[in-house]
Amino acid sequence: MKTYSTAFYKVLGQLFYGIAAADKKVLAEEYYALKKILETEWPMADAFKNSTTSVDIQHILTEFQTLYKKEQVAPETWLEAFFSFKKKNETLFTKSLNQLILNTAHTIANSFARKNKSELIMLAKLDLELNKE
Repeated sequence: MKTYSTAFYKVLGQLFYGIAAADKKVLAEEYYALKKILETEWPMADAFKNSTTSVDIQHILTEFQTLYKKEQVAPETWLEAFFSFKKKNETLFTKSLNQLILNTAHTIANSFARKNKSELIMLAKLDLELNKE
């Protein structure tokens, strides 16, 4: 069983915030879509069975909320931070985890008025990174 650090959950919160902020605004619908998928799908996912708790999920949500309240950093910054973390921790990122991350990112982007061009570009970059062989 893999164990995931607080830094892992924090970087996911940053990534998901970056996806939500791709269009330069973060809406409540995006946060609630993230919260719902984290609470319903993440604990049941193969990558997290018996390891991810509500406290871990809260780390993701807290990071998202923190960035929403105070950060005005370009969304691409968070995407690059995620890529950097992933490169340093490749063994954590299984196929099933990568798919879960992509599904979560798409859920956020679809939560309000579908995906726009900025979100599509970020999602394409994320897809390429997570599906590298």
